[in-house]
Amino acid sequence: MAWNGTVRCSSCYKTGHNRRGCPSLKQYVKDNPDSYEARKHARVAEERKANPRRCSYCKVPGHTRRTCTTINEDRITLAEKLTATRAKLTEKLIEVGLGIGALVECADSYYDRNLKPALVTDASWSIADDADGLHITLVFLENGQGREKTFQFDHAVLQGGYKFNVLSPMGEDAIRASLPKRWVNGTWYNEDEYFPKGESRKYWKFDGEY
Repeated sequence: MAWNGTVRCSSCYKTGHNRRGCPSLKQYVKDNPDSYEARKHARVAEERKANPRRCSYCKVPGHTRRTCTTINEDRITLAEKLTATRAKLTEKLIEVGLGIGALVECADSYYDRNLKPALVTDASWSIADDADGLHITLVFLENGQGREKTFQFDHAVLQGGYKFNVLSPMGEDAIRASLPKRWVNGTWYNEDEYFPKGESRKYWKFDGEY
């Protein structure tokens, strides 16, 4: 590849293709079946036939990860799964009136039980993959200065396992409006967790009921 990003063939030195796809070389092999290039081409073809390329994701030969139907099906399954679990989490948020912009009070650490007012400013949407889990970011209003604190908002919070109160509950419409569409429809997630490059299929994340 040249410095400007243009592919240059090492056989004919023309741009726009590489040696493997060189039309001049293919024509030469066709016209000279007894040549060294023709024998080399035949040997490579036999090796590929004997050892077909396997998909790095599903391990089935005959295609690559890019054209794998299994990974496409898994993406659909994952989106359906996350849509269902996040719908449950959304109902919990509505139940307590919690959304981006809500005024709450909570302890700023597990060991500090003194409740302090804070504003919910954001959430880690890509890792909110379970019905009972959502990392929210708070800005505490202590002494007129804000500081961020991120902790796990989960079922334990709703059940009183962690001191947390919503001081100004938000309405359902406001909460739903604050939820990113990609998160709601299950297409926003941590890619490396479900589909890490170069690694095979994590079947336990997609097979079975959910």
